[in-house]
Amino acid sequence: MRFRLGLTLFSAAILSGAAYADKAAAAPAESTIQLQAVVAEGAKPMSDPLDWIVTRLSDRSGVPGEVIITKTAVAPKLSLAPGRYVISARRGEAKAYDKITVGSADATHVLNLDAGFMSLSMIPHAGAPTVTGNITWEVYRYAKGQGVDETRKIATAVAPSQQFLLPAGYYTVRARYNGTFADTVLSVAAGHQFNYTLNLYAGNVGLSAVSDEGALDDDVTWQIVRATPDRDGKHTVVAKAVDAAPKLMLREGNYIIQARSGDLSGEAPLNIKAGNMQNIKVKLTAIDG
Repeated sequence: MRFRLGLTLFSAAILSGAAYADKAAAAPAESTIQLQAVVAEGAKPMSDPLDWIVTRLSDRSGVPGEVIITKTAVAPKLSLAPGRYVISARRGEAKAYDKITVGSADATHVLNLDAGFMSLSMIPHAGAPTVTGNITWEVYRYAKGQGVDETRKIATAVAPSQQFLLPAGYYTVRARYNGTFADTVLSVAAGHQFNYTLNLYAGNVGLSAVSDEGALDDDVTWQIVRATPDRDGKHTVVAKAVDAAPKLMLREGNYIIQARSGDLSGEAPLNIKAGNMQNIKVKLTAIDG
């Protein structure tokens, strides 16, 4: 009885080992998949790192895929078992994805970002040198007939000049500098680099306040509003300052200066010409009531 039981256990072990060996032998070999990205059809493979995501697709309909690889690299080489996958690549605001089927052979897959480069710099007015101070650059998806919509912002950066990699199309770029800003509609074409120099069309003004008793040395609260009211009848505020004698940069146009200090206030018209510098004194008088 002991001999037969031992023989039975030994036979079971042999069968189990054989089954494991058969299963291991049947496991599919992985293939090496080389990934590359181009900014446009026919362009050379990119040499900058991208963010790659590999998702394994489920064979069951309606079941979401499983993310199996996330990697930042220029052109990664991955070992993948046979099956269906989604490969996605992203650089800046440009991205692309593709469904692939991995078989038993090694392969290379190239993703097309269909994107271009937008390089930005600024001058305060015609003939002036390029601004070397920090500018806040904001990029929005363009919508015809609509102004800047914060929900459509896709990129931002703070630098004297900036380059963005963007999908082909049209964009509104808002550039903020020294208390004022300019909005410009610009285009991007796949595989191209466009160098844009934005003109702020700005001038400078120095402000000071006086009363019947002479110049005011205390801080004055200043507010610059557009001379033409908006649809609601309100004057849009374009600049503010709290200083005895601030110096402001403003876009070309007509404005109203509003100043207040304690129980004194005053207003004065302001016309800004691009490239001009002017100094304006505002007379403040006692506030009625």
